[in-house]
Amino acid sequence: MRRYEAVVCPFCGCGCGFLVGVEDGEPVHVFPWSRDPVSRGRLCVKGWEAVRAYRSSDRLTSPLLGTGNGFREVSWRRVLEEVVEALSGSDEVFVAASARSTNEACYLAAKLARALGVNHVDNCARLCHAPTVFALKEVFGTGAMTNPIDDVLEADHLLVVGSNTAEQHPAVFSRIVEAVESGSSLTVVDPRRTSVAELADVHLDPVPGTDVLLFLYMAKVIHEEGLIDRDFIDGRTVGYEGFVASFSSIDGEDVRRVCGVDPRDVEEAAIEYASADRSSVLYCMGVTHHGCGSDTVAALAALALMTGNVGRRGTGVNPLRGQVNVQGACDVGALPDSLPGYRSLEDKEDVERVWGFEVPDEPGVDLVEAFEPGRFEVYYLFGVNPVSSCPDPGRTVRALRRADVVIVQDVYPSETLEEADVVLPAACWLEETGTYTSTERRVRLSRAVVDPPGDARPDWWILREVGRRVAGEAFGYGSPREVFEEIRRVVPQYRGIDYGVLEERPEGVFWPCRRRGDVGERVLHGRRFATPSGKASFPSLEVSCSAGGDDGFPFVLVTGRVHSQFHTRTVTSRSPVLESEDPGPIVEMNPRDAGDVGVSDGDRVVVETRAGSGVFEVVVTDRIKEGVVFVPFHHGANSLVPVEPRDRSGTPAFKAVPARVVPVEGGRVRVGGGERGEVQEGSGGDGEEACEQAGVPGGG
Repeated sequence: MRRYEAVVCPFCGCGCGFLVGVEDGEPVHVFPWSRDPVSRGRLCVKGWEAVRAYRSSDRLTSPLLGTGNGFREVSWRRVLEEVVEALSGSDEVFVAASARSTNEACYLAAKLARALGVNHVDNCARLCHAPTVFALKEVFGTGAMTNPIDDVLEADHLLVVGSNTAEQHPAVFSRIVEAVESGSSLTVVDPRRTSVAELADVHLDPVPGTDVLLFLYMAKVIHEEGLIDRDFIDGRTVGYEGFVASFSSIDGEDVRRVCGVDPRDVEEAAIEYASADRSSVLYCMGVTHHGCGSDTVAALAALALMTGNVGRRGTGVNPLRGQVNVQGACDVGALPDSLPGYRSLEDKEDVERVWGFEVPDEPGVDLVEAFEPGRFEVYYLFGVNPVSSCPDPGRTVRALRRADVVIVQDVYPSETLEEADVVLPAACWLEETGTYTSTERRVRLSRAVVDPPGDARPDWWILREVGRRVAGEAFGYGSPREVFEEIRRVVPQYRGIDYGVLEERPEGVFWPCRRRGDVGERVLHGRRFATPSGKASFPSLEVSCSAGGDDGFPFVLVTGRVHSQFHTRTVTSRSPVLESEDPGPIVEMNPRDAGDVGVSDGDRVVVETRAGSGVFEVVVTDRIKEGVVFVPFHHGANSLVPVEPRDRSGTPAFKAVPARVVPVEGGRVRVGGGERGEVQEGSGGDGEEACEQAGVPGGG
């Protein structure tokens, strides 16, 4: 007999709900759930394919120990002995938590690191929205989306920045379409003319890395046109005059020269944003993936403050998070410089009282710093694939090979698992009960609907068993519910979230939730900001990011996602449908740039940066700005991204890398009118080997 169970989609930060049909103990298909408040009965292609990817035949189903030339299966008792011996035998341990897993599992990973006496724990937010957490906490006191997704429908104007919303957050895009059709105006800032940009009244396509200047000029226009909300500024903020000094010397010609956009278009966008009664900012990694990502987030927050567009329906500053639980992983303390609830390491007494052991004082090392070769002796990598996701993958591999022990806890084989000494087989999202916190701060319970295969176990169970052997009864939980009850005690924002309410209310509860039984606050900062004074703090900003290519590297490389794949493809590559829609290792080029380089649609080229090289197929399109090239990061393109520069939050500049493009003809690379070497077929991830054979430098 077939039954249907409501679950949370395992992909993007929207956290859509859908129904899974289960028959004879196996999930058989996905069915849209019309009652779901996020998906509203609609699914993207990844959601439709979630079960098909789950049914892949190469699941990890047994604990494994490395033998030097492969792995051998062992019992859980044996593998846990090895894990605990490795963790307890070193002071140089790094723990990476998974934003694909539950709040309960991420919390236990964060707690485990502290039980080992270190704060060396982080999650993939370091590779995406760390600038959001950093900057919004500085300005507003809370590093999270201020308004729920549905508030898009309440906005009179939408400012969408660095977000390919149609392909990456379809549930948000559907609301943007509805808002525009209902009369809302739309400004899009993106060097590519994406589907959302096609809807825009104004599309600004600045050179990547120049957004701070662009938004400061918008602020100057708003200020000089008298469109500020003086009552809001005086009553609810501090530091406005200092912010005014940030833009006082900027003029329209700076914007034309540096950003490569017409200042009149920027002026139109500024006036539209400030004149609307309710304006909302939506942004994604096109904002955060820069050396000045935190400053760009702060500039957007300042636009909202100076116009009074915070604390009301249809307004706010709204980051669209990449993974289903990246918000939750940060909330529960999987960060090297913050404890659960974003408490500072100085404010640790309450946490220590609950945990029963001392928390170290020194901040830990972040996810990017952690893979400096020789830095750590032991890595515990839970549900992450840093060999593919981090910049300069060769550096990550060298770090893992120099370590004494690499522990990988995951569902499927990955590039990182190839470097493992110990493998812990984990349950997937259909097999684990726990809570997820979406990009809009919506906390939802998702139940296991089938059993894990073989000896695979839920993430929370594995981390509990490791924790018990390290810290005894501090990890004496009997269920995910018991873990969540402890989360409520140490995360103030979750204190009022009742697990029983989550069981009865599949649409979830928003944080902060202050009283048990409540459904939480949908809109942040309505009466006061989450700062000690209750007032928001305007930033003081400088235009510091470099823009454009440089000598020998005339293009700006931007990396990003495509609709049919998700991050490092560990899940989506296991769906034949998603694979069939994947364009593969491509590079998008403007027609004029392609003509200057001497390539056409479908030609193969080497894309080279100071970090590395890769072989890609050219897609010629007028949807990308001249001087900018775009490469999806699903096929090893992070080999083109250097570790430095990084934002002050630690996030690398994935979207502003100086690059050059070298044609390949007849299997040979053409350089300066001549030819050099043979080029083999391969993806961006095979670029270094291919380029060595072609005679083009590819290391870095």
